[in-house]
Amino acid sequence: MAKGRIPGKLNTPKTRAGKPRVRTPPIAVVATVEDFHARERLQGEGSRSEDRFIQPATAELERRVQDLTGRFNSLVASVPGMVYRSELHPPWRMSFASDNALALTGYPAQEFISGRVLWHDLIHPEDRTRVEVGVRAALLHRGVDVEDYRIRHRNGDIRFVHDSALATFDAAGRAVAFEGVMLDISDRLRVERELRRSEARYRLMARAIPQPVWSTDAQGRLDFINQAAEDYFGNEKRMLGVPWLDLLLPDERQAAEARWASSLAEGRPFEMELRLRRADGEYRWHINRVEAQKDALGRPLKYFGSSFDVQELKQAKEAAEVATRAKAAFLANMSHELRTPMNAIIGMTSLLLDTPLNTEQKEYVAIVHNSGEHLLTVINDILDYSKIEAGRVELERNSFGLRECVESALDLVSPAATPKGVELGYLAHAGTPEGLLGDAGRLRQILVNLLSNAVKFTPAGGHVLVEVRGRPLQEPAFEIEAAVTDSGDGMTPEAQARLFQPFSQADASTTRRHGGTGLGLSISKGLIEMMGGHISLVSAPGKGSTFKFTIRADEAPLPLRVSPLGTVAALQGRRVLIVDDIEINRRILMHYTRLWGMAAEATSEAGEALRWISRGDAFDLALLDYHMPVMDGVMLARELRHLRTGAQLPIIMLSSVSLPAGDQGAVSSTLLKPIKPSRLLEAISSQFIQTGRTQTVESGPFQLPRDLAEKHPLRVLIAEDNPENQKVAQLMFERLGYKPDFAGDGGEALAAIERRPYDVVFMDVQMPVMDGLETTRALCQRWPPGRRPRIVGMSANAMAEDVKLGELAGMDDYVPKPVTAQALVAALLRCSRMKHALPSSPGADSDPPCP
Repeated sequence: MAKGRIPGKLNTPKTRAGKPRVRTPPIAVVATVEDFHARERLQGEGSRSEDRFIQPATAELERRVQDLTGRFNSLVASVPGMVYRSELHPPWRMSFASDNALALTGYPAQEFISGRVLWHDLIHPEDRTRVEVGVRAALLHRGVDVEDYRIRHRNGDIRFVHDSALATFDAAGRAVAFEGVMLDISDRLRVERELRRSEARYRLMARAIPQPVWSTDAQGRLDFINQAAEDYFGNEKRMLGVPWLDLLLPDERQAAEARWASSLAEGRPFEMELRLRRADGEYRWHINRVEAQKDALGRPLKYFGSSFDVQELKQAKEAAEVATRAKAAFLANMSHELRTPMNAIIGMTSLLLDTPLNTEQKEYVAIVHNSGEHLLTVINDILDYSKIEAGRVELERNSFGLRECVESALDLVSPAATPKGVELGYLAHAGTPEGLLGDAGRLRQILVNLLSNAVKFTPAGGHVLVEVRGRPLQEPAFEIEAAVTDSGDGMTPEAQARLFQPFSQADASTTRRHGGTGLGLSISKGLIEMMGGHISLVSAPGKGSTFKFTIRADEAPLPLRVSPLGTVAALQGRRVLIVDDIEINRRILMHYTRLWGMAAEATSEAGEALRWISRGDAFDLALLDYHMPVMDGVMLARELRHLRTGAQLPIIMLSSVSLPAGDQGAVSSTLLKPIKPSRLLEAISSQFIQTGRTQTVESGPFQLPRDLAEKHPLRVLIAEDNPENQKVAQLMFERLGYKPDFAGDGGEALAAIERRPYDVVFMDVQMPVMDGLETTRALCQRWPPGRRPRIVGMSANAMAEDVKLGELAGMDDYVPKPVTAQALVAALLRCSRMKHALPSSPGADSDPPCP
């Protein structure tokens, strides 16, 4: 009995005449009462009738009663609630209660029928008056009493019940009892309360959101908008029922509907940048996101969406892109303006160092040259950082050898490590792929940066180690991990926190000992992240530092060669003696020799090595370090030669410098540091595969080959407008044996090619009248491939886009300014190879490349 009906109105159905309509009880209840009264009447008449009429009628009535009683009991049992019959007035003693009374109240039905439990006492005190008023109204108007109210369960819980009761009447029309059904609606009311609370929370939250939030029906018509949407698109009354797609710019509606259909079919949210109409009629850019609420069959019931105004953001982005383009143009121009004079400084000093100079002059020129190289490094750092910041760095994807990449990085930092006596080591773990697909130049740049910092901050006599290992991912991908460890001073946590920030350094004080822009690590971090990896640092004061980074790259096949990371048949079982006072060097040498199948014994003392040999220990090879305390490597080699078992022992000397001529006779060969596994394997293998002793000394600094023109004759034209750069180029080419011709702009270059055939044109990109790109396009239009000279672009603009523009124009090669001797020689050698690789036409062996 929950909420009562209002007497005379909602509770009482009326006829057309306005009189209350009397409700009849359920059919099972009515049949039972009528049969009961009929039976009494028949029994009274039976005393006045003959038995032959009474007995058959009574039997028929009993059968009908039993049948109806069974049907009534089945019906009562099927009702989910408690069926009852009670008195008309409080305390509503019950004459009948179904078995469901136990589940509803905690009391069995017999407790109510016996009167030990009265219904009035179970009703919550606050609801009793309301229930009593409803009962009286139902009796007065002969209506149905429907109430929702609270009762107390036997266990003390409060339950909500829905009570629907109907008064029954006797033959005289007198009300005799209430018959009804009582249902437990506690769960339903709890769900309704939660639903109302959730709805209130949703509306409150939607109102608090500062951007438009809305929902639609299954057809996409708006049925709710929050306050922000109302303020933005128009008042709620005007907006409800409007298809939200009507808010779109008409030109974009078709694309939006197609995306909407695609999102529904794929079961993903709709998200799209569109222009929506504001209340004042202006169309503004929004990011729109819509999600569908679906039924059990996956059919949309409602849509919930939000719109975020990005008009200002879009305008700001466009302005930023304009600024970025302007910045890139400025950087390109700045790069050109800075590199052009640097080309003359570095080029001329390189040539000057290659001439006879006294000691004082050579020192002065070397200072200028090194300062120019340092300034160029600063320029490159600033340019690289600016390109990464602007998102203009494009990584190459070419096959390269990982080992060669690491070894070339070691070569570049070796000149700085050798004067300090800093040992460089390289350790490649088994399982590391030989070839990768990626940007070897950028990977080398990262390694050189980390190695240069390590050498810079490592005191004399220290060491720097590079370790590389590969972890296979989903084929053919690998995760390459590289670690650069130094024995330097280490860093405090405060210094580490600043380290990867641009323009910051570990030592930022005015008394710092080491220079630099503070951009190197920031650039390396950006490049590493572009390669799908990350960089970390482990360091502590006095314990050195380890920079560890990972990149992701696919394995790539390389030309067949002997791998330095596997066993070598010729070295299987060979015993090798390793003598080096640096522990990290011994570790590297033992790692590789054992990897190749050799049995290695290592010591840090020359005296201990002599004792091993003296007592008869047999070795097939000795690896000796040149720089050792007490007894250096050459002294140890000579002592070994005096011993019977060491007289013929192959000895490989490991040194950071070339041995004096007088010391070379004591050893079989010399291997310059840093030790590279491939060179070490070659040096060791040569002692067992070749006969006699070999003398292998790695090449030192790059020297200009003065006979290059003789070995690779080429006709050269240089298109360059800057007089200083023309002079540098002339001296460089003449030093190589070439006699180039010069053109001051593109027009002069084309005229020169018309007059005389050339094998190669070194084309400056930025020239007056006709620049290098325009000249290249014109040259390619006039002469087909194979009949025109090879075009090598020269530019002080080091942006990848500039190189790409040269390729699109038709350039065959590229040399960045300042032009180094190595880059120039490499470009000439590539040109020579391409010249001889071109197919010759019959009888045209001496034909020039251009008409």
